[in-house]
Amino acid sequence: MNLDDLSLFTALDPDNILHHIDHLPDQIEAAWNLSQTLPLPDLENVNHILFCGMGDSGMGGSLVASLVAGECKIPPFTVLRDYDLPAWADSKTLVIAVSHSGNTEETVLCFKQAVERKTKLMAITTGGEIAKMCDGADGTLWRFDHQATPRTAIGYAVTLPLALLSRTHLITDQSANVASAVNATREQQKKLNAESPVMKNPTKRMAGQFMDRFPLIFGSGIMATVARRWKAQVSQNANSVRGSWRRWRGGGKLKYRKTLKRGRSSKTSPK
Repeated sequence: MNLDDLSLFTALDPDNILHHIDHLPDQIEAAWNLSQTLPLPDLENVNHILFCGMGDSGMGGSLVASLVAGECKIPPFTVLRDYDLPAWADSKTLVIAVSHSGNTEETVLCFKQAVERKTKLMAITTGGEIAKMCDGADGTLWRFDHQATPRTAIGYAVTLPLALLSRTHLITDQSANVASAVNATREQQKKLNAESPVMKNPTKRMAGQFMDRFPLIFGSGIMATVARRWKAQVSQNANSVRGSWRRWRGGGKLKYRKTLKRGRSSKTSPK
């Protein structure tokens, strides 16, 4: 495969994922600016923050949790990927439902339980059932607009929860860090974009090394969740048995992945 043939990108990328990759810095910047205008939840007496989210929405919470683990002033900081809230979730828990569509089955059910238990409520979503429930229960709604698939909204999925923790002073002010990340990403894109030739583009050379091989991605500490995200992206986007390998996951995550599999093209299924 000639990774410098840009016509291949168009043929292999019907959802125009490349466009969203190219505009990731803009998305992070837009999400941060939006977050500064949104209402804050009441954190009085809150002693636990529980993120409920599946797939890419849940991954945003996991990345933030890893990033702030050493300084978040309300430990523990938990990410839930399942149908049911833990028994300890109560009126002193802030439950944050994160769902791109607002209709993710597992997250909707968890949010219903949160309403019944009278926990503190917040939702981060583009709309759907979760937005309706949050409004109806006087929760804090952070609505964003993104007209594409959840996997292309990682800038929102990470930046909005991070901004929440920053604005509520549970962590140090992240304004400078976010601005630095945006600038660094834009600078990196000059050599990593599709137009950059293989000889000068380390991402294209790495992609070439992945071909006909079984990639194993390792990470520890703060980078463990980054490794998990990378593995998930290979699993979602690869067109081979090797690229699609993943270890077994139980509970709601297994059902969620099976649902996603049904929607994948037969071209991505092992033969």
